[in-house]
Amino acid sequence: MPWRPLMKRLLTFCFTLFFTFSLCAKNFFSTDEASQNAAASLTYYLEQLCLSLSDEQNAPFESVSFSEDDVMELWQTVESFCCRETSQTYAQSISNAFHHFRHIDFKQPKEEIFLDLFPCFLEVHSLWLTSINEDAVEASLEALTDLTEESKAFLNQKKYLLTMHACNQIQNKLATTIHDGEKNKLLNLLNWVSTSGMDASEGKWQKWKNYYNSSEKDPLKAALKFSAHYNDFQKNPKLSSSARKKLMPYLLPKKHAVKSHLDKIFLHARATQNPQSLSDANFQVISVQGRSFIHVLAHPSFPHYLLKVVLDNELRKKRSKPEWEWFARRCEYAKKVADLIDKHHIKSFTVPKKWVYPLPLKPSPPSSSAYKQKPVALVVQKMNLVPYQETLDTWRNQIGQEQLKELYTIVSRLSKVSIRPDNLPLTTSGKFAFVDTEYVRGSPSYGFIRPYLSKEMRVYWDRLVSKGGK
Repeated sequence: MPWRPLMKRLLTFCFTLFFTFSLCAKNFFSTDEASQNAAASLTYYLEQLCLSLSDEQNAPFESVSFSEDDVMELWQTVESFCCRETSQTYAQSISNAFHHFRHIDFKQPKEEIFLDLFPCFLEVHSLWLTSINEDAVEASLEALTDLTEESKAFLNQKKYLLTMHACNQIQNKLATTIHDGEKNKLLNLLNWVSTSGMDASEGKWQKWKNYYNSSEKDPLKAALKFSAHYNDFQKNPKLSSSARKKLMPYLLPKKHAVKSHLDKIFLHARATQNPQSLSDANFQVISVQGRSFIHVLAHPSFPHYLLKVVLDNELRKKRSKPEWEWFARRCEYAKKVADLIDKHHIKSFTVPKKWVYPLPLKPSPPSSSAYKQKPVALVVQKMNLVPYQETLDTWRNQIGQEQLKELYTIVSRLSKVSIRPDNLPLTTSGKFAFVDTEYVRGSPSYGFIRPYLSKEMRVYWDRLVSKGGK
C-alpha cells in the first residue's frame, strides 16, 4: 500500500530527529557543566590571587598553579556561558570583569592591584554561587557580617567593595520575578545598604541578614504547625523566626527511631548542662572539638548514631555565630552532597545523614551568667571508619583518576568545605565519607587534598582544577 513507504520514511525522520535532539541535549548539559566547572575553578584562582596580595594564601603545597592560557580559557568559558538566555543577568558584569582583569597592572602597589582584582573575584564568585543554587544576596550579607573574622588586610577596601557588590546583588534579585512581600523586603534592604552599609558594624549587618532570612508571610508557617509541640520548637525564645526557618527542613522526623531515646533522656534531665550532666545521662564523650566547642557523644541507646552538642556552660561562639547556625549548615551541606552523589552517580564517596533535634525548654540549666541554654543538638549517622593511617595510605597510594574526577565534581558545587583526609576518611565499605559538612562562604576547597596525593595524582588534580574539569 502507498502509505507504508511514507510511514517508514516518517518513522526514519522521527528517529533521526530524536537522535539529533538527544545529542544536542547531551551537549547542552555538557556545556552547562563545563561552564559551572570553569566558574568554580576561576573563583578559586581569583581568591588565591587576592589572598597572595596580603600574604595569606594557602601554604604553597596546597595551592594549585594556573598558566596564563588556563586563566584566559576559564574566563572565556564563563563569559560565553553568561551570554546564554538563562544566565544573562550576569552577562554585562562578567564581561566588564573580564575586560577589567585583562587590564590590571600587576606592577602597581598591592593595594591598587587589590582594588582592581577583588571586584572581579566578587562577580565570578556570585555567578558561581548562583550556578550551584546558592543565594548571592545572602552570601554578600554574610561576607560583611564576617569581615574581620577573615582577614585584617585591606579591610576598609573590602568593606567598600563588598557593600557596593551587595547593592548590585540585591538589584539583580529585584530584576527577577518575585512576590510583593519579598520585593518590599529587598527594597528596604537596598535602601539601608546604600545609605548606611559603609558605616555599619558587623552586628548591624547580622541584624539585616536575619531580616533578609525572615518573612512575615513565612512559607513554612503550615509546616511549623507540625512542630508546634515538638519539644517547644515553635515557641522556643532561644530561636528567632529566621533561625526556625533555617532549621525547620532538617528537624529529626518524629517517627525516627532515635527520637524516642532522646526524648527519654532530655525530657527528664538537662543532659547538656555541663560535662557532669553528660556523664550522669550515660553519654560517652568521643571527642571535644576545640574550634567549634562541640562535644561529640555516643550513647548505648542508639549505637548507630552520634550526638553533637555545645554545652550550656560553654559561652564562646565560633566566629561569633550561634551553634544552631553551624548545625543548620552541616545539615544543609550533607543534603547537598547526598544530592550531588545521586545526581552524578558518584561511586567512591558517601555522606552521613544529619538532623537537628530541638532540646526541650524544660528542664533548663541554672539561671546564671555561667550558662547559656542551647536550643538544639545535631544527630549524625555513624560511619564505620578504618584507622586513620589506612585512610592516609589509601589517599597516597590507591587513589586514581576516576575518584579524583568524582571529588572535583562534588567540590566544584560546594562552598568551602574541608576535604583533608581527617574530614574525608575511608569507611569499611571502601567509600570516602564527607564527615565534616560545615562550610564557610568561599571558593571551592581544591587545595586541601593536594599534600596527601601521590605526585602523579597531584599533577592530574592540578590539571582538573586549572582547566575547569577537562
